Amino acid sequence: MIKLFVSDLDHTLWLTHKTINPQDRKAVQSLSQNNIALCLASGRMNKEMNDVMHELGVPLHRISQNGAFLHTAEQKCLYRASFQDDIVHKMYHLAHPFDIHGFISVEDHMYIPERTQTLNDIIQEMQLIVDVHPTLLTELGRTVYPSKVSFFGPVDQLKAFEQLIQGQFPGLTDSFMSDTHCMDFMPPHISKGNTLQRLLQHLDLKADEVACIGDSHNDISMLRLTPHSYVMASASPEVLQVGQYIVNSVSDAIEHFTSK
Repeated sequence: MIKLFVSDLDHTLWLTHKTINPQDRKAVQSLSQNNIALCLASGRMNKEMNDVMHELGVPLHRISQNGAFLHTAEQKCLYRASFQDDIVHKMYHLAHPFDIHGFISVEDHMYIPERTQTLNDIIQEMQLIVDVHPTLLTELGRTVYPSKVSFFGPVDQLKAFEQLIQGQFPGLTDSFMSDTHCMDFMPPHISKGNTLQRLLQHLDLKADEVACIGDSHNDISMLRLTPHSYVMASASPEVLQVGQYIVNSVSDAIEHFTSK
């Protein structure tokens, strides 16, 4: 029996412009009414996920920034993680020769050192909440402790940069595509799947009591955690191979596992 439903946000529960399909909204709310716990798992910040919780009007556990933070529906922070050395400062400078643009995240803020037209275009397209921090690069590791670094750009440039970082800092960071033109770099061993396991321990649940849905590479770790894994039909082939079921919407997934 499913006791917890976990959903990704972008391109899964969220459509474009951070909107939720009315059918999906109704299906999620019905789970809460039937005492099935709910969790959002996203690369987004916790405060954005809090907004979703208030919009839906149901309690939600939140795994934010790809697993760097875990907050319960009761607003208790069970876990937080950040980079432990100056790797982010070095990473940001190594990105200069590439046609990519970096955004640095802490718990409830995403920072850039300055605004440019290119960055404004990314912010608008991705509907990001971003603060300008003029002294960001000098404050890294002093007053700013990053939990995630997101680089946006052409896929070939992101992949080349990823290879460089893996060679320069072996074992010090994990990376994966979180959107079509976005690669996230995380502290080692931080993922949606690992943090979801922390939530399961907290709730005293087993993996087969959880259903998950997602669409991106950063969802793979949680999709592999349970036999009740659903992947959006719009996902890439690599992600489609991981899911047990392929669906067109969150409500389709909910209908499937509640009708068993």
